[in-house]
Amino acid sequence: MRLFGPFPAKLIPRRLYRQSRQWYHGWMCQLHRDFGLKSGLTKSNETSQKLYDRERNANPFRIAVVGAGTYGRTLISQVVRLPGLRLVALCDTDPGLVTSCLQEAGVDSRDCLHAGDVSELAGKVIDLIVDCTGSPEAGARIAEVAESLPAHLVMVNAEADACVGPELSSRIEAVGKVYTLADGDQPSLIVGLADWAESIGFTVVSAGKWTDAWEPHTAEDLQTQWIREGKTVSDSDRMFLDGTKAGIELASAANCLGFAPDGAGMHGPALGIAEIPRRFRATGDGAMFRGNGVVDYVNCVGVSRESVHPGGVFVVAESDNRTGMEAMARKGSLVSDDLRHVLFYRPYHLLGVETIQSVTRALLYGVPTAAPRGRYTEVVAVAKQGLKAGQILKGAGYELRGVLYAADEARTASLLPVGLAAGARLCRDVPAGTPLALDAVELKAGNPLRVLRADLSQPGRPVRVDSR
Repeated sequence: MRLFGPFPAKLIPRRLYRQSRQWYHGWMCQLHRDFGLKSGLTKSNETSQKLYDRERNANPFRIAVVGAGTYGRTLISQVVRLPGLRLVALCDTDPGLVTSCLQEAGVDSRDCLHAGDVSELAGKVIDLIVDCTGSPEAGARIAEVAESLPAHLVMVNAEADACVGPELSSRIEAVGKVYTLADGDQPSLIVGLADWAESIGFTVVSAGKWTDAWEPHTAEDLQTQWIREGKTVSDSDRMFLDGTKAGIELASAANCLGFAPDGAGMHGPALGIAEIPRRFRATGDGAMFRGNGVVDYVNCVGVSRESVHPGGVFVVAESDNRTGMEAMARKGSLVSDDLRHVLFYRPYHLLGVETIQSVTRALLYGVPTAAPRGRYTEVVAVAKQGLKAGQILKGAGYELRGVLYAADEARTASLLPVGLAAGARLCRDVPAGTPLALDAVELKAGNPLRVLRADLSQPGRPVRVDSR
């Protein structure tokens, strides 16, 4: 049995457990300061050595986390286990969540600012902020604080990144800091796979993820069942069920890669893993796409669980190196029959546990694990039901769902990004299944996203703002 780390809570009182964790952390930090090089580190493990050096020199990086939900908790539980990093602030609108999260991680509340609003971080000495909120509007406000400090920004909040990521990235980079998506979440991991494949000589032609995509009536039935069983259905759950989440995450990845969907809403085929290198391409037998540079997803519903990886990510890469392809096929890689395309994949994502990779790359090396190159996609608001003029919209997961479009297509049709929809007032009736046009709504006054998305206003067609 391990004395420290995950300890059976029933064996000792929680107060003593927290005290033992704090004592152990302080003791280990003192050892690192006294003895320098950590024994057992390989010569190639430069990152860990740099963190130990920061600890030994009593100069740890100061980290703030916004959002004390599941993702934030897993991240904090890992931050406290590493030398050279200190959690100096935790922000959440629920003070009870902040307290319980710090207690669970063994963090002395006297050493960490408890904040109910991100504005309380302004003026503090912080090296890096991690946004774990999942709210587009909150993401814009957090980025504003990061820009003012200035501090690096790790964006777990794919909902904000899909809507205003290119704009936020430009502003953070302009003050000499790093804007990065978060390893542990699927968009950054997709980009990491693509970067790796390109770095060893392949051309990535498509990228995607595995997910469960249900028909609308089945998704509604599942949501009703969860509520009946007493499960709390979060906004994230609602967006997962109606397919918005898949569109948002692939939009984030696509904006980093310079990719786009093959068509509005993507294809989302239900197929086994061995079929992906044959189908997720634009040339060859079975090719599904009209061109290269495509994002899409594999639907796991109805497919044997042995041949899919829900939560996993992948890229399909092309090479004319027949010798290399034959060698990979002999080693078990999934290669197309014509030996032109190969699947590289990761069957899982580890949430905040591996977000440390994005944190340390920004802090130690000044580089992102993934960052938008520009706007190549738009997640458009589509009515899930008939909507009436004057109605105030709740947003994605409720009366709307998000559908992934190529940015040029959405811009030409003047369609409403789903991230801007919450709180907007409808100007006219909208039938079910119809994408919402920008001129069909009045956006909520004071929404910082509207200012960031100045590109949406066109000559003669300004974006309407609710005057309430």
